[in-house]
Amino acid sequence: MNRCKIVIGGQFGDEGKGKLLDYLSENADISIRYNGGANAGHTVLVDGKKYAFHLFHSGILRPNTIGILGAGVVINLNSMFLEREDLMQKGIDDPLERTYFSEKAHITFTLHCHMDGLTGGDIGTTKQGIGPTYATKADRIGIRMGDLLKPDWSQRVIQFYDKYGAQLKHRENSIIIRNSCDTTIQLNSLDDMLQYDLNLISKYINQLRPRIINTVSFIEQNYNKSFLIEGANATLLDIDHGTYPYVTSSSCGAGGVLSGSGLSMKVLRDWYAETIGVFKIYVTRVGGGVLPTEMVEMDSEIGINVQTLGNEYGATTGRKRRCGWLDLVALKYSCMLNGYDYLNIAKVDILSFVPNLKTIKICTQYRNRETNEITDIFPSDEYELCRMEPIYSEFPIWDNPTQCKTWKDLPLALRTVIKFIEGYVGIPIKYINTGQDRNALIVRD
Repeated sequence: MNRCKIVIGGQFGDEGKGKLLDYLSENADISIRYNGGANAGHTVLVDGKKYAFHLFHSGILRPNTIGILGAGVVINLNSMFLEREDLMQKGIDDPLERTYFSEKAHITFTLHCHMDGLTGGDIGTTKQGIGPTYATKADRIGIRMGDLLKPDWSQRVIQFYDKYGAQLKHRENSIIIRNSCDTTIQLNSLDDMLQYDLNLISKYINQLRPRIINTVSFIEQNYNKSFLIEGANATLLDIDHGTYPYVTSSSCGAGGVLSGSGLSMKVLRDWYAETIGVFKIYVTRVGGGVLPTEMVEMDSEIGINVQTLGNEYGATTGRKRRCGWLDLVALKYSCMLNGYDYLNIAKVDILSFVPNLKTIKICTQYRNRETNEITDIFPSDEYELCRMEPIYSEFPIWDNPTQCKTWKDLPLALRTVIKFIEGYVGIPIKYINTGQDRNALIVRD
């Protein structure tokens, strides 16, 4: 019996994972997030009310689903408690009471965010301190959630600031601005940052300590329950397999599931784990890096409409997302890498709203600009990718599918495109998002 579903972003992020995770969490006892930090932004729309998740798992709207932030997640406590407050103001029961933290998960401090602001500009990071946190984790000087259970936790934080802050002493008089959940914090020195973090932990430590656990043992104790595994960011931003160096700092694909969650291969086999890749009918990207199918019309009415109608603005940063036509070369690479059992296609309604759009483009091959060689192999190296130009197939646009409830209800032109995608990547598209609301989802047999 299938008791575990794994949801992974199949493109450059912002594919609509939150909606699928919300749907699947209805039948999940435990939801585990395995990577990333407060740079993630999953959005769920329920009865016209929008919920944005940055650290808490997307199953938090289901009162019977327990969440785990795994060892592969980096936790910005300030962002998390602001998110908690926002969710509770929207009528959600305290999400902290239904969330556990791996004792091995690393903490993102204000100093990490400051370092991100100094070094992450070229890559286009969210300035949430994610990369620097993974860097101090690799340097073996980071602070983990389990350290907060120790009586000398504050001394450990001070020692961390002494080691990591030594790199920034010459900048101590600069002004540090950190944005987190639409809140701005302005600090003026390393001492101010240290004191801010110590005060924050002191304020919440008694609430946090009962929630910090050995997640490996917890999973073993709940072996017979149903699980939902949640990936943040996306495959093409994976630190190892993405478009390096324009990538995030964690393992976003299926390879990160085991280490980031604490699950074993045996457990996934026993649970008959099912992996689902989420992608949009078009593709978007935030920050730097090549987007091979970027719409040349982005300065024209068509491109602006795609961006506006699709609400293509970052859930975490509010930054505009660059839009491009669907790239099947990249999607097939994602499918090969992650071994999806099924796919979820999102935002099939958006292109139908674009005025005067008669046909859509889908990239099926690349042509090397320098050698004129044609290929259907995705080069994850940024240097090679920037030399590629897309070769397109065109398809008629379809009517608005928002009111469709079944596969047969969908416009023929849309079903034709979906079947073409399935044939190209060799994986069935089981889930079809026809709108943003929770109920605008078709599930095929």
